[in-house]
Amino acid sequence: QLQQLQQEKTHASATIRGMAYSNGSKNEEATATFSFRIQKNSPSAALNNEKDEIYGSPLLDRLGEPAYSSTPKQNGHHNHNHSNGSNGYGHFDEQSFNARKALSFDTSSSSSADSSSTTGGDVSGIARLTKGVNVSSILDEDDLSLSFKPSPKGGRVADSAPHFRWLPQPPPSIQNKLAHHPRFHFPQGKAVPKAEIDAALRRAGDVFRKLPGMVATYDDMPDIVVAFGLPLYWKKPIWDQVARGRSRVEQKDFSAWWWNLTTVAHDEAARFVHVLSHGGRSYLVESDFHSLVLDLIHTHPGLEFYRKSEEFHEKFIQVIVTRIFWSVNRSWSGKITAAELRRAKLLDNIRELERTEDVNQLTEFFSYEHFYVVYCKFWEIDSDHDMEITKEDLLRHTDHAILPLVVDRIFSGAVTRGHNTTNRPTRDLGAFTAFLLADEDKNHPTSIEYWFRVLDLDGDGRISLLEMETFYNQLVKTISQFGIDTMTFSDLACNLIDMIEPASGKDFTLADLKRSKMAGRFFNAFVNWRKFYQQESSDSERTSVKGTGDEELSDWDRFCMEEYEQMMEADEENDENVDDAYSVTLDD
Repeated sequence: QLQQLQQEKTHASATIRGMAYSNGSKNEEATATFSFRIQKNSPSAALNNEKDEIYGSPLLDRLGEPAYSSTPKQNGHHNHNHSNGSNGYGHFDEQSFNARKALSFDTSSSSSADSSSTTGGDVSGIARLTKGVNVSSILDEDDLSLSFKPSPKGGRVADSAPHFRWLPQPPPSIQNKLAHHPRFHFPQGKAVPKAEIDAALRRAGDVFRKLPGMVATYDDMPDIVVAFGLPLYWKKPIWDQVARGRSRVEQKDFSAWWWNLTTVAHDEAARFVHVLSHGGRSYLVESDFHSLVLDLIHTHPGLEFYRKSEEFHEKFIQVIVTRIFWSVNRSWSGKITAAELRRAKLLDNIRELERTEDVNQLTEFFSYEHFYVVYCKFWEIDSDHDMEITKEDLLRHTDHAILPLVVDRIFSGAVTRGHNTTNRPTRDLGAFTAFLLADEDKNHPTSIEYWFRVLDLDGDGRISLLEMETFYNQLVKTISQFGIDTMTFSDLACNLIDMIEPASGKDFTLADLKRSKMAGRFFNAFVNWRKFYQQESSDSERTSVKGTGDEELSDWDRFCMEEYEQMMEADEENDENVDDAYSVTLDD
């Protein structure tokens, strides 16, 4: 029974003390005692010196699984035991405080705080005292009526083992788990020391002090960009972002821009996205690269010969930007993120432009010779020269080497970046550039993804034997028109399974083809019948060709090198024929 219930006058805390009797009579010696304090709105809870009073409302942090002793505690030492849904009242062992399970009190009763003694099973006084206290379980009225029997050693034990309600544990906090782990994810790059940012600003200030009126024009951008420690060919996008249509810009405008840039973007990749998108997006689209590539045409010494051919500038930009997305945007989203830039070589190539006078040495993105090859191949099949090709135009590529079903799949939108998969009747120079990259270098990771999308007719992520047979039957039909015999599909399938070794044993996944070094031979059997016939009729693989620095040329670089040489030779022959046609014989 509850012997005493007392609340302090401040109404901010209350101390509850009581004793338990075996048969509900105060005439017998108390079986156990308890004592604890409840305090409203306390930020923390702590045990006092007597180890039997609990301060503060969050009892869950202090009370744990109850542990009973056969010997009663007469002086309120150790702890108490309240149970929800059972008849039991005893004490806690101190060692059981593990902050996992806890007691609390009913807070649904009246909030009046008069002090009274409660007898029998009436605990409404406890309910009133604990109104508004943040505790986590309920003391039932029957908790005070458990009778105890004397133990053989003179103590008392309960008639039945008390039943305690297990409280649901809160979900684990990720923040707490990672509190002691160093940060490892920096989407905007690791923060740069403020001293480094200030030093760049001072260098830019030195440049402005040398300018007339401390006002910059676009012609001054090379010195300003270098002072900030940024790549030279970022200058046009930076000028567009700072000047906003003006022809002259003051130092304060650049200072404000620099502070804004370094506050939100910390490494080169994040800053590149911020500069080209004018701080408006966390990704880049194709149009964001227009000013950078156009400025490259106008200012790079290796493209000086090309500046007067303004009608070809947009075509050059279209091919270069397509190649950038081909290599960098591996997610096929049509949006280049800072994370993709960090994994690619684009930023290194842009910096290399400052040290390289011949852009043709930078074959991955900016080579003029590669652009020339792509444009000439496009012009050959564009029958009406409207810079758009139809299915019939694409079928004429390399003398009808591409299968009609493959062309249909390309025009269906299966290989379109982003979410725009509209079935358009024509394709532009950019789409043709992607096709040519995929056809001439089928071992490139993006090419493997390109052709996998073409062959995966049902989009289930696997190229089945049925899908392979569908394409191969059309190849056999096409190649037979030239009087060429080839192997049956059963033999082809067995050869490809032995060569690729797919994990499933028969269906080919994207991972299977990327893991194999023979993806090009696989795709040629279903895409390009001329390449398939060439690889099946030759006894060995093509010999490798070394480029500058003893690096082996990729299939794409080799294709462009050979095609460009042939085109130059053809142009020379045409020039000679023209000269011969207009030559004058003076023998007479």
